Amino acid sequence: MIYKEAFINHVYLNQNGSLRLKKTKNLMPKIYKKEIESTSNLHKSDLIGIILNKVKEKFGKIRQNLYFYPRMKKSLFTCICSLLLLSLDAQVAVFGNVFMNGERLTDSKIIVKSKGAVLQTYTTGAVSNFSFEVDFGPNYEVYIENAKTFPMFFEVITEKVPMRLYDAQMAHDMDAGLYALDDERIDTMQLKKPFYKIIYDGKKKMVEDEAYSIEFEKGVVKKLTQFLMSGKVYLDTVTGKTLKNKAISAFDKNGKKIGTTYTNRYGAFLFLHIIPSEVVRIEVDVDDPAFNGSKVSIFNDNKVPITETVIDNGKANWLFDRKLAKTLMDTNFTSIVGGKLISASNKEKKFFANKSVYLTDSTNKILSFTKSNTLGSFVFEQIKPNNSYFIEVDKKDLKPGERIDMLTKDDNFIATLDSSIEDKKAVRFSSDYNKIYNDLSIEEKEIKMEVKATIFGDNVNHPIGKLKILLLNDTYQVIDSAYTDNLGTFKFKYLPFLKRFYLSAENTDNILDVFQNILIYSSDANLIKIMTHQKGTKFLYNAVAAEMSRLRDIELEDPWLEYVTKSDSKKQGSESKKAESVTAKQTGEVQNKKTEKESKKTEQVVSKKEEKKAVKNEEKNPVSSEIASAPSASTGEPNAEAVPDVKSITEQIHFEKNKANLTPESKEILDKIILVMNANKKLKIEICGHTDSQGAADFNMSLSSTRALTVKNYIASAGIKSKRMSTKGFGETQLLNNCTDGVSCTESEHAQNRRIEFKILSE
Repeated sequence: MIYKEAFINHVYLNQNGSLRLKKTKNLMPKIYKKEIESTSNLHKSDLIGIILNKVKEKFGKIRQNLYFYPRMKKSLFTCICSLLLLSLDAQVAVFGNVFMNGERLTDSKIIVKSKGAVLQTYTTGAVSNFSFEVDFGPNYEVYIENAKTFPMFFEVITEKVPMRLYDAQMAHDMDAGLYALDDERIDTMQLKKPFYKIIYDGKKKMVEDEAYSIEFEKGVVKKLTQFLMSGKVYLDTVTGKTLKNKAISAFDKNGKKIGTTYTNRYGAFLFLHIIPSEVVRIEVDVDDPAFNGSKVSIFNDNKVPITETVIDNGKANWLFDRKLAKTLMDTNFTSIVGGKLISASNKEKKFFANKSVYLTDSTNKILSFTKSNTLGSFVFEQIKPNNSYFIEVDKKDLKPGERIDMLTKDDNFIATLDSSIEDKKAVRFSSDYNKIYNDLSIEEKEIKMEVKATIFGDNVNHPIGKLKILLLNDTYQVIDSAYTDNLGTFKFKYLPFLKRFYLSAENTDNILDVFQNILIYSSDANLIKIMTHQKGTKFLYNAVAAEMSRLRDIELEDPWLEYVTKSDSKKQGSESKKAESVTAKQTGEVQNKKTEKESKKTEQVVSKKEEKKAVKNEEKNPVSSEIASAPSASTGEPNAEAVPDVKSITEQIHFEKNKANLTPESKEILDKIILVMNANKKLKIEICGHTDSQGAADFNMSLSSTRALTVKNYIASAGIKSKRMSTKGFGETQLLNNCTDGVSCTESEHAQNRRIEFKILSE
């Protein structure tokens, strides 16, 4: 009995039941020999398990006192395994234990495969240890499955063992540490790789590939920056009023503060370096006793209400469990930034309009670029948290002595582009909570988009005119429609921003069926997509992210923009008609050359997966011309403030308390209006002053008239003729809320009523 004799000659039990190794071949005392002989009917892997558990128990006690336990444990354990090899039929023996978070796991399933074929499979049962034997030559994948953990596997690579050693026997001892199913730190994509590799050391051992193990451990646990909790705090879900610029903190089960940030200018917050499952409470410091007793709600980034509470003693506290906290987790979080650029010199101030604006990273790599609009505004998407960025303009667009100031959407000064980087002027910002980033942050309802493209059939010689194009949102609701002109061009203007949209076409009278391919070109005559058209089917274009950025332009919402663009459009109207035929001819020549080359790449451009998905979605959500009459789509968020009537534009022009003196911030807003009136010489306005209800009504009436006149004088001082402006004061007679005499209101609520309205008299 070779297997048993090997044990008897090399291993015996002490009287305390511990295992001891003998360098000599002394026989085991008879009293313990019976104990080993009684196991003769066991499978040798079971016997190995018994021996291994004894060794682990022994050195588990040593571990408490010795720092060098792991190395001692490994060497002694390998020594025992080597002794056991004398009885093995195979060439490699692997021994190990299954762990999760440092605790032994029982009932694990072990599956040994080679090239996909299952060679061995068994369950560990009531013990945590496992063992198996394989031969040199092939490579093996060993899968470990347990109900409490993610399924994982390791590799045994024997192909590099030289044939001269094929008569040798090798052993390897390992601990298999698996990850719990509810461990949200784990990047499950990494688990498609082996968590451990056993390789030939080039001499006579099978050893761990330590370099691989280190790299795997680095990648399998997500970086803390990937753990983001984001949402928005609403004070009133009916009006859409949010808690802005307030401290917000997260606490764990021990009451320890594990993260602090601030809500931004529109009530949104973002926690970085935080694990959602550890959060049991979120607290906002409202710091205003007037809000006590008010309900406050948290919504996630998908505009879904998550939880609500009542403000008590100036604070709002929401309790969270693991499931609730996970609803605020967004590993793909990005934000939007935007602002306005103003060109300023000693002589004049004007919009930095229709100029290139760049978004670059900390290495000055261009990530995105756009053209500033007529009011000098720009917008950039896909801003990742905790990164450094630059906003830049070309130096060649600046005159000597000219500087570029960056303003917020609401015309408040942010910074001057005063850094020089190569051939550009720039300003830096970081995408964590700070003043510049907060001022630049834009929420989706504050931006508008324009979608435009040109459609051809088969080639650019066949523009498809008079085709009704439908714009669909991400739930396939029709939000707008437009017809292509004779050049095949369509445009959707000043639409609510959509992260995802689709384009469809009503194939009336089968006008698309004469074409095999549908070509979509951008407004700058570049091919975006070639799509195969099947007769009798609807046209549906599912643009990917890169294509959407070429189809749409994004700009900040500003009611004054319409009055600048109207002026521009009148100037350009006659010129565009003359240029249309020339442009069509030039576009056709350019596109014909491009199409010959690009049509050869059709197979690469067209994504079959997208087409199948689009067809499937179309069948599931059929587009009907009847629903085209519904021009708007639900935003899914609390009722937002109504878009102001374009004939009456309200601005928060601030004055010194009980005085008519303008603040510096208000002058920035009035400077914008001056620029608009300079751009549109036919624009005439009425300036209406309003106050809050604090103070005497007669005083407020007089104050509002004086403030309206102050605004007129400031605009006139910039060269705008006085006859284009009239003034009127309304005092406290037209309040925007219920803050009348005797009603307790917060300072921010009173501030809503202190305003200047500009009524458009003529354009």
